Amino acid sequence: MARQPGEPPELPEELRPSPPRARPSDPAPKRAFSALGPIASVGTLGTEFVAAVGLLALGGWWLDGKLGTAPALTLVGMVLGLTVGIWRLMRAVKELNKPRGKGQSGTGSSGS
Repeated sequence: MARQPGEPPELPEELRPSPPRARPSDPAPKRAFSALGPIASVGTLGTEFVAAVGLLALGGWWLDGKLGTAPALTLVGMVLGLTVGIWRLMRAVKELNKPRGKGQSGTGSSGS
């Protein structure tokens, strides 16, 4: 093809910009992250459990230092932390065991 005056020269194939691609509608990235779902849930539960026990025990230790009641409030904080951690764990397990999907609601277990 002949070039018109004032028209830029044609670029070689390897230098041409690639045509814009449409956004992929393939849910492949979602599948990759869905595999991490259970691992992320366990990691989150572990972090919450450790945080509950640690923060409440630390609070008890701090109060023991202020009030001179060592180690009573530290132990109370640890027991409270364990209680909160186990309660959160039970709620999470209950949430994970909920049936998924539109057709599964209300089936499986009967309430008393």
